[in-house]
Amino acid sequence: MKMNDLTKIGAGQYDALTGLYTATSFITLMDVSNALDGLEHPTLIYINITGFKIFNQSYGFEAGNHFLCEIADELRRHFDGDWIARLGGDRFIIETFGKNLTAIEGSLSAIQANMRLYERGLLMRIKSGIFVSSGTESPMHMIDCAKLAHDTIEDSYTKDIAVYDEKIAKSQSLRHYIVTDFVEAKSSGYIMPFYQREVRALTGECAGYEALARWVDPTNGLIMPGLFIGVLENAHLIHQLDLHIIRCVIKDLRRAIDRGLPVVPVSVNLSRHDFLLCDVFDEVNSLRAANDIPPQLLNIEITEGAFAEGAADLIEAIEKFKAAGYKIWMDDFGSGTSTLNNLRQHDFDVVKLDMNFLRDFETNPKCKVILASIVSMTKELGSHTLCEGVETKEQYEFLRRIGCERLQGYYFGKPMALDFEHSTTSIVFEGDSAAKAHAHEKESMRRYYDMVGGVNVMGAAPLREKDMLVYNNLPITIIELIDDNIHFLYANAAYGKLLKGTGIESLTAADSRANIRGIKENDEFLAFAKRVKESGRTGVMDFVINGKIIATELHPIASADNRSAFVAVSHDVSQYNETRQAKDMQVVLSYLLTLFFRIDLFDLDDGTVDNVFLSSSQGRVTDEDTDAASAVAKYAEKYITPAEQGNFCKFYDMTTVEERIKAAKDRYVSAIFHAKSDNRRQIYQLLIFHMGTHKKVLSCCRSLKRRD
Repeated sequence: MKMNDLTKIGAGQYDALTGLYTATSFITLMDVSNALDGLEHPTLIYINITGFKIFNQSYGFEAGNHFLCEIADELRRHFDGDWIARLGGDRFIIETFGKNLTAIEGSLSAIQANMRLYERGLLMRIKSGIFVSSGTESPMHMIDCAKLAHDTIEDSYTKDIAVYDEKIAKSQSLRHYIVTDFVEAKSSGYIMPFYQREVRALTGECAGYEALARWVDPTNGLIMPGLFIGVLENAHLIHQLDLHIIRCVIKDLRRAIDRGLPVVPVSVNLSRHDFLLCDVFDEVNSLRAANDIPPQLLNIEITEGAFAEGAADLIEAIEKFKAAGYKIWMDDFGSGTSTLNNLRQHDFDVVKLDMNFLRDFETNPKCKVILASIVSMTKELGSHTLCEGVETKEQYEFLRRIGCERLQGYYFGKPMALDFEHSTTSIVFEGDSAAKAHAHEKESMRRYYDMVGGVNVMGAAPLREKDMLVYNNLPITIIELIDDNIHFLYANAAYGKLLKGTGIESLTAADSRANIRGIKENDEFLAFAKRVKESGRTGVMDFVINGKIIATELHPIASADNRSAFVAVSHDVSQYNETRQAKDMQVVLSYLLTLFFRIDLFDLDDGTVDNVFLSSSQGRVTDEDTDAASAVAKYAEKYITPAEQGNFCKFYDMTTVEERIKAAKDRYVSAIFHAKSDNRRQIYQLLIFHMGTHKKVLSCCRSLKRRD
């Protein structure tokens, strides 16, 4: 019998949509060909198209059917003369007799490229598993091996073709072992919880543990959870694993309590399958109650992927856990696609940040921005935070600085088995000792530190209640300068409140008022904005508006044509606002301050100086240097005529000022110097007084009228 004759065996058994062989006729052909001598050893290719379900949902089944027909035609063109079948849906299988692996991979790559013509921008991919036969395997074995090869890359973003090899064969054997020996491994104690510390960032104390399943097998050694968990999920046995680990954790907690050892809450993991395969709440709660363990000692971790389908049974079970006193944690936040929806729809006590956020922490600065934003957002939603995968001191210090409350990772210790044999007064682990045991957080301090950790140190209003309102208590406005006109483009609520405090009722009123020439603060602000625009640097200036002293930082953003935009951050630094008399005093003092263009405060005890008021083009020299002598020298160099700079520094010599004031038989001394910029005369006055236990010198500066 020849190859052409073989194709007649499957005649009439074709897929109605694509015209390819059906799975039944394909296997019949394989059976007959295997019985013949003289044929080359075949190669089997298992093909699956990722994203086809989304294509159907987006464009409808008719478009989906058309797409499958186009792919079938592509397969015929590139595997002409080979046997091709549609197994169902978007899965195909090919048996080829004349192509080597290089040729096969070339054909698959060409089909992948041509698929761009039909996928309508969805970027779908062809995933292929290849099995090269030795000529002795049965058809079903060949198909299984090709599919196993495909399964190894099904979730890969970088690999689309896998060839069945010895490594996959061993993995297949191990998968079979996992399913058949799982029950025996449980009963024999080969599967057990390993505990990894969860450390309180503020104190460094152990605030809890996560229980992680480990399979230490006498035949295969340590079987990694990344392998056996997936296998048990596919075999619908995962709920038995999770309940076994929880049972072990509860027994460990009971033993620790009975021995008087310190205990902290333990986090246990539940998968989506647990809620489908059993009444997981009833199972867990019964185990806990039977051993008299408080629910506060068991935290329920659920991966974010479990919420993707929003199943009612899962939500109902979670509500039962909450009502019974358990804490619900979202595990692996950021590892899936439904993260933000989960936070919107559900309330979690703790959100665990996936370790992938720290993968390139040292090399990618975006990681820090994202982590800080997530911590801030999570706290605003009323949840606590834990970051997994902490491995370095730098990561630990950064996460502590942004307010992440709990940390977990190899920096604090790997998952380890408990060692009750050597536990006397402390929880210890295998190979550990009581001397090395981590300090455990006391139960009485747990709520205390949860409340402290709930403060959002990254937020602008860290102490306000979590009312789900987006608010920034820093008064911010965006101002636009168009030629000589000021316009307010935006103001937040805090800036609106500041405006009302000055008697300006709205942003519209502020916009109108700002362009009335002849009002002192308006003219000063216009000149100030122009200086900031020309310098391209942030400027700082104080203004008196309706009796209020408003300190303003003006930050340039951009300029185009005759427009320039700035961000202004302003503060009302006025005082005495509690009584009518105090308010009157505030207004008087505010207008008195307009006599001076700057006021500085020197401390004779520690030799420092601070600027307290500024209403001129001069800068705050104290921003650069608070040492009195250095600041005076820098000021003289910038703002005093060169001929007078030496005398100016002598006048501001704080080591002699007290003696000079006494010699003057007054409370102050004065001197006149000329401004470096325009030679204007300026009078500088030094007044000595006490503030608490410190001697202070008040420096007031004002300009004198020009002489003809």
